Amino acid sequence: ETSYAVVDNVMLGTLAKGGQPGFVVINGRNTLPLGWQAFQPQSGTTHYSRLQLDECREHGYDALMTYNAMQFGSDFQMLMHLDRAHERGVKVIVDVHSVSDAEVVHRVNVVKDHPALFGYYLADEPELVPETTPEMLISAYTALRSADPDPNHPVLSAYALPLASAE
Repeated sequence: ETSYAVVDNVMLGTLAKGGQPGFVVINGRNTLPLGWQAFQPQSGTTHYSRLQLDECREHGYDALMTYNAMQFGSDFQMLMHLDRAHERGVKVIVDVHSVSDAEVVHRVNVVKDHPALFGYYLADEPELVPETTPEMLISAYTALRSADPDPNHPVLSAYALPLASAE
């Protein structure tokens, strides 16, 4: 029987391989990113301003998450966002949750070779969405990894409830 704990272990399998617990191995180095999830695009735009990215770095953050990749509209806008982050030494966790497997593959193919890419955010509290099944998460993870098998791009997810209670 599949459970969220199994899905979590599959998705987090790229974390800390050969590294210290709690760290992510990126390009062969143990990395402990300091990230900011609540970072939103500049009002009225679909991208982060240079000022926002400078503020991110000024406060010691070296990673941020694009909570909803679809907010960027086009592939060009997403790549422009990644370019701006890269100019400032900020890595980006690209959110691909709540889209079809085909859209996951498309978004991954757009960003997978960008130097600002940290990894992917695949699931956001799936145990709170009754129609989300472990099989759906495994399918999305498999689609993502078929497009980007690079272990230097970890796949992340968030759970609101302890895994033991998500049955």
